[in-house]
Amino acid sequence: MKILIAERDELERKGLKWLLLTNQVPIDELKEASNEEECMALLMEWKPDIFVMELEMFQPNQREHLFRMVRNLRIQTVMHTSHKTFQAAEQAVKMKAEALFVKPYVAEEWLKALKQMIRNHRNIPKKEGETSLYHGWAYDLLFGRVINEAFMNEQVQNWGYDQVPSIVAVLALDQQNKKEFEPITLIHLIHDELQEYRPFVLSVDEQIILLVSEEYLPKGNHPIHSLWQILKVFCERMKQRNNLSISAGIGNQYDTPKLLYKSYFEARQALLRRFYFGGNQVFPPMTKNLNEQYDPFLTPTENDELLNYLIEKNRDGIKTWFYKLFGGFPDENGSYPHSDLVRTKLTNAVAPIRRFMREKPYLLRNDQEYQEIFQEILYGEVLFDIIQKMIRLCSLLFDQVEKEESLYSSQIMAKAIQYIEQNYHKPLSLEEVSGWAGRSGQYFSSLFKQQMGCTFTEYLQAKRIEKAKAYLKSTAMTVSEVAESVGYVDPNYFSRVFKTVTGASPRTWKTENCADVLK
Repeated sequence: MKILIAERDELERKGLKWLLLTNQVPIDELKEASNEEECMALLMEWKPDIFVMELEMFQPNQREHLFRMVRNLRIQTVMHTSHKTFQAAEQAVKMKAEALFVKPYVAEEWLKALKQMIRNHRNIPKKEGETSLYHGWAYDLLFGRVINEAFMNEQVQNWGYDQVPSIVAVLALDQQNKKEFEPITLIHLIHDELQEYRPFVLSVDEQIILLVSEEYLPKGNHPIHSLWQILKVFCERMKQRNNLSISAGIGNQYDTPKLLYKSYFEARQALLRRFYFGGNQVFPPMTKNLNEQYDPFLTPTENDELLNYLIEKNRDGIKTWFYKLFGGFPDENGSYPHSDLVRTKLTNAVAPIRRFMREKPYLLRNDQEYQEIFQEILYGEVLFDIIQKMIRLCSLLFDQVEKEESLYSSQIMAKAIQYIEQNYHKPLSLEEVSGWAGRSGQYFSSLFKQQMGCTFTEYLQAKRIEKAKAYLKSTAMTVSEVAESVGYVDPNYFSRVFKTVTGASPRTWKTENCADVLK
């Protein structure tokens, strides 16, 4: 199967080649044309089986000749156009094109049409000696489906390798770049920067897979170390030049094709360490197995500790708790648990936080922040970042609680002060005022001191003496009458309190202050 791609835009051509490469489309050869003259020459001399063409590449006065040539050579055609017009459809009909796509088109639909054309072509008897190039061999290696090594070696050599690749590396865009860059962008950069090492590039599960042959690696070092150095320089260069953060994991080397799937598995496992050490790094094969004994659930004691720290609004305690549970990797044996187990334990840790929020309904106003944390636990790439965000959420909740409690306490105090203002002349007690406020005497006494800066007794006494001064200064009331008017039953006790506060007895203070008024 020979395919010719005629597109003026280089990125468009690379994108189409990538689609063919990553979707196991069986081809013998694939050639490109970037202009009309080059395309016409290839059609005449090379005679492809499938022709993928951009309509706008060809001048209108040349199209009739092109259409006639394609029809005479019985070349199956896929036409691309940037204009959704009747004229474009008419051109496709004249050419007898099997498919017409208006840019931007859906890749899945494009592939579906192309694969159908290939199936149609296979129904035509092949010429003697004609072979088909199978690039599914790379996926066979990755997933351990190698059956016939002789066939594998033949296919590898057809793709230009002398040796079957023996090492697998897995590259992935770090989270900060996933929304800015598509995997195909990374593939283009790999082809540009690593072409001298000739990695075979595949795309699997949003990760880029490199199959690397030892024959193209620098000599003198162990192949794993050489590949580690190459990828380290590549990742650093991408960060400096493109502000593109990439991480990579490398598997062990296997000379037997049937075992290369292990290298792929090990490369994915190596990349898991990004969860513990952060992105923009290259991780060699792990020397220790994953810790399979890690308990992904909180113990009752751990759960109670976290809940108590939340209730007490203990910021330092919260930090210490999270660092203790999630900051001890690798363990004393140099091993790590699988990141999925740690994520499970983190979801256990948000349960007490959610319970704390539900017990104080006003905290549900922070539900969006909570949901973002939950998503971060499920999909965040770096454990340290997840922990910091969880601690910040707890701090945000504490701020909200303190704000609400302060506001509520102020409201209670305002009502209490109003009650004292209205009843200071009665035998008023702390128990009576705290009961009216709906709080225990101990809590109210503490809250009063915190809000007012003095005890309840001190405040009531100051209020009564202040009123007593006003009566003494502006009325002809006797000391006994003044004492009764401000809530003191015993005039002698009133006089002692008055003198303690003002430094003079009620009569002396009245004489001095009334004399000042007369002057």
